[in-house]
Amino acid sequence: MRTAGTSIHPQLIMTANPDSDSFLKKWVDFCLDEDGVPKPNTENIIRWFVVIDSVVLWADSPEELFESYGKDRGLVSTYGLTDEEIKAIPPYKLFMPKSFRFIAMNVYSNPYLLPPKNNSYLANLLAQPRVNQLKYLHGSWTAKAEGEGYFKREWVKIVPQPPSEVVKRVRAWDLASSEVSEANRDPDWTAGVKMSRDKFGNYYIEDVYRFRKTTNGVLEDIAKTARIDGTDEVEVIVPRDTGAGGAAANVYYVRTLSEQGITVRSSKMSGHSGKLNRFLPFASIAEAGCVYLVKGDWNEPFLTELENFIPNNRNQKDD
Repeated sequence: MRTAGTSIHPQLIMTANPDSDSFLKKWVDFCLDEDGVPKPNTENIIRWFVVIDSVVLWADSPEELFESYGKDRGLVSTYGLTDEEIKAIPPYKLFMPKSFRFIAMNVYSNPYLLPPKNNSYLANLLAQPRVNQLKYLHGSWTAKAEGEGYFKREWVKIVPQPPSEVVKRVRAWDLASSEVSEANRDPDWTAGVKMSRDKFGNYYIEDVYRFRKTTNGVLEDIAKTARIDGTDEVEVIVPRDTGAGGAAANVYYVRTLSEQGITVRSSKMSGHSGKLNRFLPFASIAEAGCVYLVKGDWNEPFLTELENFIPNNRNQKDD
């Protein structure tokens, strides 16, 4: 990509398989249909982007990008300027969009996998269930192959409000202590799930609150959330990880929250594999149709994380 002393216009060409958990999905969302399959005739659409404060910002033209993200920041667009004019602008003022194009391909793009050269590959794909066909035959970026994971979103029903009669209500936390930074752009989340059980044995996920903060910020938000939930109505649960470090951290959290008038119960954790042991009973109850989600903007990311949870996969979040 270095072009010093040449007249070559650089371009980066990459190939990738569709993956709903990849950062690339956000780059190709603009051309996907409701099944996550690339729409026909979108391969010649050119989009433009800039990166500001580590965030990729998109538009359909350089001018639109500048109007939306550069003008109010006092930046200078280089679109249409000569090389000499660009050199006269201080580097921190430069607004220089880059272009992006996505060319979707599938099995029909490869003649060596089609009859008469290959009479089995396409036939095997066409024999798969619909979800697998969407993923492997049509290149869906959202479909999950059958058999992946331990949870399916169709097991739960979304309802407008929590039950009127509750036997018990808790909010359990999974703790982290990092903010987004240049050194750590995708840290773990602190996540608090509020769940209740009615007198019929049904379970309701009433709320999921996630954030990324350091320890003091985590404690402040847990305390604030407990007061919003109602300290007399919702039991607060924090994890106690194995080892001396986990025990010391647990004491600090319990003591600090208790001193603010919040009743806290500790739940012993047993490492990453222990998350699966705690998750499987929930998945079984969900499959039996006994789990409901209260409608909220947190539903989609929560369901996606449940579906993606696979033990020992460090590339996926399991908060």
